[in-house]
Amino acid sequence: MEKRNLVSLGLLSLVVLGGYFMVDKTEVKQEEEIQPKLVSTSSEESPLVPAKDKTEEGLPTITRGELATLRDTLPHKTDVKKEVAENPHQTAPSLVKFAEVLGGLMDKGLKRVEDASVLLNELTECVADDAVSETAQVLCLSHSEKLAIAFPDLKAGVDQIHSVANPAALKLLKKKKTIIKQ
Repeated sequence: MEKRNLVSLGLLSLVVLGGYFMVDKTEVKQEEEIQPKLVSTSSEESPLVPAKDKTEEGLPTITRGELATLRDTLPHKTDVKKEVAENPHQTAPSLVKFAEVLGGLMDKGLKRVEDASVLLNELTECVADDAVSETAQVLCLSHSEKLAIAFPDLKAGVDQIHSVANPAALKLLKKKKTIIKQ
């Protein structure tokens, strides 16, 4: 079985390196013939169960640009207070934007442990920053817990996030969990 995996890996690396071959001066692309096909084992996909991704194993697919966008959209307490004062009957736009960006990254993070690990580091920064809105910190805390459910090996990272979290954010998270249970 190991020899077969090595052969498959060798063929796959030929494809990755641009596996084009010339046969009688006709270019034949071998990629389609040796691409592994993913087979779903369940009829239903769970958002908390990691799904295989076609990218190379071990490399995160979340880009630096996506992480920079997440950092740029972190809603600060002062901004949220201003937005709420202007329109108290609407969710602060900065919180909405942050939640949208974070949601997109969570889609990637729930599929691959490498992406989850990268995202967990960013969530730690979010929670540790006292200038960030407590509501955003709660989002970061709850999303870190979702990553730990999908990838139990990341539980220690989530425990670390809780240890640096603002007590007010932890209190809001506990309240959120209580409301959801009811």
